[in-house]
Amino acid sequence: MNRLLSAIAASALVCLAGTAFAQSQATTAEVNGRVTDAQGAVLPGATVTATNSANGYSRTAVTNGEGLYTLPLLPPGTYVLKAELPSFSTSERTIELNVGGVLTIDTTLQVGQVTETVKVNVSSPL
Repeated sequence: MNRLLSAIAASALVCLAGTAFAQSQATTAEVNGRVTDAQGAVLPGATVTATNSANGYSRTAVTNGEGLYTLPLLPPGTYVLKAELPSFSTSERTIELNVGGVLTIDTTLQVGQVTETVKVNVSSPL
């Protein structure tokens, strides 16, 4: 009898988890894509951030070894999608996310200007 109750409870949990996941997909959206440089080489370690223009909500992902990122479970709305990596110029674009939508946004980052500041302090002896 205990095994039967355990099996019923486990089945109920699996069904409820599937329903909750389906509901979250039905009310959210996803952005994914690849970040590359101007020559098409993938850029692992790039930070990609989606910020909701209306309320400031944001979600961040870092590209993997293949330059891929995923930003799941974003509420629908208008977002600024920003991709950045040191030594590269930042890329920004505005996107519109709809309920249940999945947008693939590939981004190319241009090599930025490398600048260096050297500060020298010299004091004269008394």
